[in-house]
Amino acid sequence: MSTGDGERQYRLKLKEGDKIQATITGVGSGTPDVDTSGWTNIDTASLAEASENTTIAPGSRIYTKVADITGSHAQLVAQRGVYQRNHLPGDEMRTQATKQVSASLCEGELNQERNLDSLFIVGVATGADVTIKIAKIRGRSAIGLPVTVHDPGLASGREVLVETTANSTQAKVLRIADQNHDGQLPDGEVPIKLSQVAKSTGKATVEVSGVTSEGITGTIVDLPAELPTVGDTFQTSLKQGRRQTTVSWSDADIVVEVEFDDPCPITGTASIELTEQVNGKYRGNLITYTHPDLSVGETYSISVYKSKNGGTLKIGGQSIPIKLVNSIDTTGEATVKIVEISDTIYGKIVGEISRLNIDDAESSSVDLTNLSKL
Repeated sequence: MSTGDGERQYRLKLKEGDKIQATITGVGSGTPDVDTSGWTNIDTASLAEASENTTIAPGSRIYTKVADITGSHAQLVAQRGVYQRNHLPGDEMRTQATKQVSASLCEGELNQERNLDSLFIVGVATGADVTIKIAKIRGRSAIGLPVTVHDPGLASGREVLVETTANSTQAKVLRIADQNHDGQLPDGEVPIKLSQVAKSTGKATVEVSGVTSEGITGTIVDLPAELPTVGDTFQTSLKQGRRQTTVSWSDADIVVEVEFDDPCPITGTASIELTEQVNGKYRGNLITYTHPDLSVGETYSISVYKSKNGGTLKIGGQSIPIKLVNSIDTTGEATVKIVEISDTIYGKIVGEISRLNIDDAESSSVDLTNLSKL
């Protein structure tokens, strides 16, 4: 927690019509002089009008309106607070910064709007729990300066828990990571941009590295599990025709995506090997299917067709096309050895083909009514 006159480190620009709390610095024969140390474009200011009941003395703080600015001099007019006690310059209130507007300005939460539609806080980050003093009111908007920062929110150096997406630099803040944080993040999504592409989808600990007009940035500093490396093998599910799959850990809430050079030939469960990892993206090779049980080097009895120079393996409830690497001149049943599993499953005839004939029609899996297959 930080305390003190935090509002004194900031200087704002005054415009005609702004409402401020003026501090009287001197009372001479003319109009009272006003402290101008909080304003960038004003060197001197004077109070032109005040009611009979207003105490005018050095140190007095008076609710005023900027009536005129000439050069670097501001002419102020005392204002009366209304009966329902609107928010006035000089008021202090505890609030939360809800949205980053610029690198040095956040929108704040107004529990009681009264005469204000919006509150902006200087020098804090999204999620900050802060007591502010209203420095000025312009129209129905107020500018507040921090007096006490109870919690810094998503300030630089703070660690937060985020939800990442593989191959993306965009993440969503879930909560402040440290256990001593009692405050709550603002309702709604709080985005954060990562300094590097995320290698996995899931939770990660990120250190906030900066707050700019474009939003919050951060760097991943920890993951709930060690990410895989090139050469690691995994069991995962594949879908026919797709070029990617995901690998997850049952004891960690993260998932990585793996891409293949070729579409998967069949749907099933397979063993894969990671071959490359670049810019958060993993690439892999298909080693063997475990369900259905299909492996390079294994032999299977299948139906083969001369017209296609290929065959069909029925296994695990699927009809899997096999492309033959050697030419055949007949249709029938044959023993085939699997020689490659990539975008297509390739096989080689082992031994002789058992030629089909018409008498085998009822027992054959070949549709003999389609003569193009014979």
